[in-house]
Amino acid sequence: MSAPETPAEIFKRALAHAARALAEQSELEVTFGSDGPKLVGGVLTLPHPSRDTSGPESITLRGQADRLALRLANHNEGVHAKLRPADSRAAEVFEAVEQARV
Repeated sequence: MSAPETPAEIFKRALAHAARALAEQSELEVTFGSDGPKLVGGVLTLPHPSRDTSGPESITLRGQADRLALRLANHNEGVHAKLRPADSRAAEVFEAVEQARV
């Protein structure tokens, strides 16, 4: 018989499922490590959750996962590069609006 899952393991599993659903990619690889949050090559890496999964760190972690999953679902790098303004100030605004959009 296997040991019961810890609250952190349950939270990780739920977070991974939610990220896959938001990204609309059932095969999205979700890992946990000290180098997250990041999205590289179709792999979503998130920081390890704290032991207290009801604390504010967990809310932040969920927000990071949602942000990256939504970016994966709604961002098209080719279109973004094509529409990005050449002027540096305009490009900064463009990037800020894109971050708010996705």
